[in-house]
Amino acid sequence: MSRAAVAAVRASGYFAAMQTERTGLEVTRRALVLGAGAALFLNLACPYSVLVLQNAGLTSDYIAAGAMMVFLVLVGLVNPLLKVTIRSWALRTSELVVVYAMMVVASAIPTWGLVTNLCHILTRPFYYATPENRWTELIQPLIPSWLAPHEAEAARFFYEGLPAGMGIPWGAWLVPLAAWGSAMLAVYLLMIATMVVFRRPWVEQERLVFPLAQVPLEMLRGNDEGIFPQLFRNPLMWVGFSLPFAIQVLDGLNHYFFYVPEVRLVFEPLMLFRDSVRLHIFVNFAIIGVAYFLNLNVAFSVWFFHLLSRCQTGIFNVIGFEVKGHNEALTGSSVALSHQGMGAMLVLVAAILWTARGHLRQVFNAAFKRGIQADDGDENLSYRAAVWLWIDSASYYYGWL
Repeated sequence: MSRAAVAAVRASGYFAAMQTERTGLEVTRRALVLGAGAALFLNLACPYSVLVLQNAGLTSDYIAAGAMMVFLVLVGLVNPLLKVTIRSWALRTSELVVVYAMMVVASAIPTWGLVTNLCHILTRPFYYATPENRWTELIQPLIPSWLAPHEAEAARFFYEGLPAGMGIPWGAWLVPLAAWGSAMLAVYLLMIATMVVFRRPWVEQERLVFPLAQVPLEMLRGNDEGIFPQLFRNPLMWVGFSLPFAIQVLDGLNHYFFYVPEVRLVFEPLMLFRDSVRLHIFVNFAIIGVAYFLNLNVAFSVWFFHLLSRCQTGIFNVIGFEVKGHNEALTGSSVALSHQGMGAMLVLVAAILWTARGHLRQVFNAAFKRGIQADDGDENLSYRAAVWLWIDSASYYYGWL
């Protein structure tokens, strides 16, 4: 971008106008439209990348890589071009925050977040029913007609594909998807109400760090003061960006073209405890970056307790100790660790409630006692509205269950 173009934009008074505007969060119509479009793109692109390109999902982990990638292009390329060409179309910082928040929330819907597990759960009792397991007699009659598609053909088409020229049998899917969609909406509203209630103790008192929020805020710093935000004007950022970007590009090209060199970031697993435990070793640049935003004690506990859990599993394997039960997916490498993880979660919830007991007392007094004014002017919802939203959403969800 030429110096003349930069000078022309600055002389227009655009940035002066931006600096004088209200700094609070602006939920404008164009921010909502753009956020909805970006969310739709992620929900289409992620299944396409997994099912067609057979690549890593854009929303398949907690990093929300797809949302971060789209946001990087929007903040670092699209918005600066709009500032130079069509200034009235350029997005303010507050609008970009809304877009990013919508993308992150939408990232929990495709693949592992919801759809992958949900669709398989709905069709599995019908597709895998055999005379031997007697699911037709034992399980299928217990499933309400509105909870899952009961047509055997709908389940078969889901796993085996549609015949040539046949469309998706939406008639079998609309009612179950609407029923599950209402339940998921209740869960989302429940989480929103919970965040409103706990925001102050978490952010202002305990000062917890939120890496998924800190990264985009750093990317937006100085967005309303120049063509590019401050981060994109820092040479060190581009030095740090170029190395993992180049390695990931080479690995991606190698996936499709064997003659492109590959930089191996995954190493042979380390076998421990008489080869009964595998310790996987690999380099993940995204995790390395996120670790810099974590509290030192938290960062230490992540890897320390992982090693401790592997050692525990190895000792149990060597001495032949086994906890009977079913090991839930993604909760641990053994049934014992799954139970310990659930116990740790219960203790964590109890500790959160106990630590915030004074604040929660004020919130509930404001919600249920007349004449008490709570200091909730800086919240997205009043405490009274948040508490009743929580009660209504929880009641609907548990009634739905």
